[in-house]
Amino acid sequence: SELTNAFLSAIVKCSDDAIISKDLNSIITSWNESATRIFGYTAEEAISKPITILFPDDRIEEEDEIINQVKRGNRVNHYETKRIRKDGTLIHVSLTISPIKDSEGNIVGASKIARDITKRKEAEAKLEAWNETLEKRVEERTKTLRSYQSQLQELASKLNKAEELERHRLASELHDNLGQMLTVAKMQVDGLQYQSLPDMISKDIEKLKQVIHDALSYTQNLMAELKPPPVLDNENVAEVIYWTVKKMEERGLNITVKDDGKRKPVDKEIRSMFHQSVRELLQNVIKHADTNTAWISLWREKDRVKVSVKDNGRGFDLKKERLALTVDGGFGLFNIQERLNWHGGSFEIHSELGKGTEAILYAPLKKDKEKDTSRRDKESNLTADEKQIEVRKKFKILLVDDHNMVRKGLCQLIERQDDMSIVAEASDGREGVELAHEHSPDIIVMDVNMPVMDGIQATQKIKIEMPNIRIIALSLHDSEEVIQNMRIAGASAYLTKSEAFESLIETIRAEAPAIEE
Repeated sequence: SELTNAFLSAIVKCSDDAIISKDLNSIITSWNESATRIFGYTAEEAISKPITILFPDDRIEEEDEIINQVKRGNRVNHYETKRIRKDGTLIHVSLTISPIKDSEGNIVGASKIARDITKRKEAEAKLEAWNETLEKRVEERTKTLRSYQSQLQELASKLNKAEELERHRLASELHDNLGQMLTVAKMQVDGLQYQSLPDMISKDIEKLKQVIHDALSYTQNLMAELKPPPVLDNENVAEVIYWTVKKMEERGLNITVKDDGKRKPVDKEIRSMFHQSVRELLQNVIKHADTNTAWISLWREKDRVKVSVKDNGRGFDLKKERLALTVDGGFGLFNIQERLNWHGGSFEIHSELGKGTEAILYAPLKKDKEKDTSRRDKESNLTADEKQIEVRKKFKILLVDDHNMVRKGLCQLIERQDDMSIVAEASDGREGVELAHEHSPDIIVMDVNMPVMDGIQATQKIKIEMPNIRIIALSLHDSEEVIQNMRIAGASAYLTKSEAFESLIETIRAEAPAIEE
């Protein structure tokens, strides 16, 4: 009807989009005002011209595909492409193309609605460029942050290593100097008991002996706090954890340890890290968990070791406090995680208010061959008959101690005896093993803590190669773990240096084998 046609005409005229019609030969048959605004051609300039006047050279083939779609009666919706204005400017357009039919239903042409989307495309291009720039910046920043993280982890590792080295240095200073000087002083004071002295002086000497004894005890405890004593298996992380547990039990914790019994060798630095980490976690139980009970589990899982420290205390909110430093600035959960990550391990912590906390540490095992642990599965339980010996003219004794002052003191003590002779002296465990082969002594007095090879390792080696030699362990340490490890290694007696003067001679006679006249 005329009203409908007038309505449609008004829509075409007022539309912001270009509305164009063409026949099946691609000749323009109608052109609205928006088409002029968008493409720059007037109706007079465009009508009767091929529609391809709007096509860039590289898009002419699009028209054939469009006409084919129209002839098949298909509609083309929101086809985005480029077209060219009269002034040669390229613009982005979104096209919707519909077939035009006559009164009999035959397709005679096509109606095209073109919307200028140039601004949108330019905005999209800018946004894409910004995204690429942002992604590049994020990538660069991430790379930088990772570099910083790696540097910080390395720095944290070096700082902790430096701290550990300093602790060991201080422990060594105490052991090598103050501890040995106090030991020699005690030996010399003990030697005064063989002299005839007035009662008053004898009482003063007893007081002095007590002062030296207390100083030695304090030094031993301080050494143990700074550095764990030598153990039977330096690589087995379980041993240092057992020692750490015992020290924490002395502070009032009730700790249950569950161990799968498998050997867990790790590198020296990881072993030290486990010592510090487990100690820190147990200290957290004492300070923050409001409980005196904890559980530790040790597992060997393929190529890694797993250590769990668990308590039934008050717990905490992980979202608020996860991996935060401890309140007093101690070793810290964050530091534990960073050190484990640096060494190829990982750290997990699970906690819930009122339900306790569990911290799990993972670290790689050292790749080595399994050691023969059969010797560590049994202790030497000597009978009284085995310890009964006949006195001989001279017992051959090898002294192994890295401190010259102590060796001199022991030499003076032993050489006073008619039935004993010093055949050689060694300043470390390796030299002790060599001299044992060379001199075949009856008795070896073996210091525990020495450089190059410690007394535990030297004792193991000597007892395997020369089982008849008796070894008397001598150390500043009075730790049950050290005593146990020396006995398992093969030592048949253990003396602290503070009691050496009083007990060494008697112990040598009790341990020495009989020698035929």
